[in-house]
Amino acid sequence: MSHAQQTLNPPPVTNRPVPLMVAEPERPPYVMAAAVFLCALVLYVVTLAPTTQFWDTSEYMTAAYTLGIPHPPGNPFFVLVAHVWALIPWAAGYAQRINLLAAVTSAVSAGCWFLIGERWLRGIVQRARARWSRRPHSRCGTSRW
Repeated sequence: MSHAQQTLNPPPVTNRPVPLMVAEPERPPYVMAAAVFLCALVLYVVTLAPTTQFWDTSEYMTAAYTLGIPHPPGNPFFVLVAHVWALIPWAAGYAQRINLLAAVTSAVSAGCWFLIGERWLRGIVQRARARWSRRPHSRCGTSRW
């Protein structure tokens, strides 16, 4: 074999290191979070208040309508978001639109808390699942319990 042929076709190397298989991280359950969001949203919309309620809701709705300042600390971000949200005719009344904003943001919060809780509990659930899979199972259908 000539030198030119050896450089074009090098001999196969048999001592190559085997690449390590890195486990791909488990993806968050976004579909389940969306289901939690939808269930919470349906529950909130079904029980939505058509008008104002007691305590601060009337004050915040008025502040959003007039772009005023409610009692301290004032929550200017809520006032601005509520004012813009209420300009879109989602519902018939202004108060009902603000209550719908509260329902949507609460449902988003429920979905986010589901993702946070799932991430925090993932290791605990996997260890418990592994522990239960090591337990002997009855093959004939009878149980000691």
